[in-house]
Amino acid sequence: MLFTSIAIFCVHMGLLYAFQIPWSVPEVSLISLYGFFFACALTIILAMIITKKKNRDAVGYTYLLSTSLQLALSYFMIRQALNHPDIDLTDKLNIGFVFAAFLLAETSIGMKMLDFNK
Repeated sequence: MLFTSIAIFCVHMGLLYAFQIPWSVPEVSLISLYGFFFACALTIILAMIITKKKNRDAVGYTYLLSTSLQLALSYFMIRQALNHPDIDLTDKLNIGFVFAAFLLAETSIGMKMLDFNK
């Protein structure tokens, strides 16, 4: 998960640099955004692993609850940036991309944990 996060961060920063797109969100830096979502993803994955050891049937519920909490926390973290009139659509899409990338990683790991054929 760490190497995937670093790779996504490097590609994202490279694209922003290549297309000369400035990061103009003063409330949240891109590094802190990636750090926050990485910490949330790590917490969600650890919660699913602990739940899987205790009760395999509750892993899906743990995933739904923890992902909902992550969504609420991330909204409160970036709500000023999303509602700020001076922040352009590109920065808002960058925030959405980071959220979607980590959600995709969490979902794929959760689906592997829910594979009942093993």
